[in-house]
Parts: sequence; C-alpha cells; structure tokens
Amino acid sequence: MRARGQAEFIDTLCREILVYALGRSLLQSDEPLLTQMRKDLTSGDYKFGHLVQDIVVSRQFLMKRATPGS
Repeated sequence: MRARGQAEFIDTLCREILVYALGRSLLQSDEPLLTQMRKDLTSGDYKFGHLVQDIVVSRQFLMKRATPGS
C-alpha cells in the first residue's frame, strides 16, 4: 500500500509543478514529459532539482508564450 501512495504522491507532485511552471492546464502532449519527470525523480534519489531541470529544458517550457502584462 505504501508504494501506491508514494507513486500517487510523485505523480501529483510532477503534475502540479508542471502546471505551475507552464502557467496552464496539462495537455495530452505533456504525458511524455511527466513520464520522464517521474522516472528521473525516482532514479535520482528524489531530488527536487531533477524536476526543475526536466521542466526548464523541456520543449513545453522553452516554447511557453508570455502572457500580456507579465
């Protein structure tokens, strides 16, 4: 049961961080990035920096449009 709860926590963390970083809802095209984020986080001793790095080098983040007034 603990592994399931941990997997859910990691999935939710990755999704929420990505939503915040992109400033939009998630799209189906974000799923490969989320998969990579979960993989890197679990294989990288659960270091937050792995999530940040995956996001800032992602196509989604690099192609993010600026919103008016920001």
